Amino acid sequence: MLLSVKYFLQRLWWAALAYGIALKYICCEFFGKKFGKKNCYGNGSSSSEASRTALQDSLLKKYPGCSVEVWHLDLASMKSVKDFADHYLSTKSACHLLVNNAGIMFVKEERTVDGYEKHFSVNYLGHCLLTQLLLPMLAKCSCRENHTRIVNCTSCIHFVGGRDVTDFQKQKNYSKYKAYIDSKLSQVMFTSSLQTYLDKNKINVKVNCVHPGVVDTDLMSSVLLIPRLGSIFFKSAEEGAQTATHVALSPQMEHVGGKYLEECRVVAPSKISDDKHLQMELWERTWKALHPWLGENGYNFINVSDKLDR
Repeated sequence: MLLSVKYFLQRLWWAALAYGIALKYICCEFFGKKFGKKNCYGNGSSSSEASRTALQDSLLKKYPGCSVEVWHLDLASMKSVKDFADHYLSTKSACHLLVNNAGIMFVKEERTVDGYEKHFSVNYLGHCLLTQLLLPMLAKCSCRENHTRIVNCTSCIHFVGGRDVTDFQKQKNYSKYKAYIDSKLSQVMFTSSLQTYLDKNKINVKVNCVHPGVVDTDLMSSVLLIPRLGSIFFKSAEEGAQTATHVALSPQMEHVGGKYLEECRVVAPSKISDDKHLQMELWERTWKALHPWLGENGYNFINVSDKLDR
């Protein structure tokens, strides 16, 4: 019993500090070195235009041969997500990799313009919509020998999540900590469900989720006392990007999908996240919630009525 409690507290402590990874290290610090001149598109870690411009300039300075574009994407607005996807698709550019990395942590209770709890919208629903909108292009760019890939950045805090994960509104006994935990648990469950769907329909796309570790980026400012400790105890953004980079690029991950990884290793997720009935409930509620932004044709690729074969 004592060991179980100790393990739980250790998981909770480290998970409570975990979060996503800086875009520049995902897109260019590693990808630029491996592939050279490649196109990178994404939203920066800050929503201000000045910050996005500064990020783009810094990347182009270090990798002058790369084409880097940083666009606005507000995951708290499904319209913004759709506009971002439409903008990308209008460029007719190939899409070989999608990294769902953005996130918020422990913010005060707030409803988005669409009426959803903010953690759930930013950390989960927005990523699901973006994934669905770009999935046809990802599938088109894939082949049997070289799968395109999706990387979802989650957290080991999902291990303490509960079974009421499908409560999207979080209006009863609200807790910003529970809201964050549930959003991360949902990412793990969605990753498994999506890979099951892709395999069933013989779509050559691999999706996995990763826990980056405790990383010293600006998201840590939402946690008390952390800004002073981050540079001393936590991973750098480059170190934090290693697991996501491994999943995105490693030949070892070519035929691996639906998995959860920590420190570049596949790890068994929580028992609740692997509950197939709960996964199905979350899957169906997710697409029902996103229906207004998908339209009648939105389910041609992912159909809410399409039961997953387990």
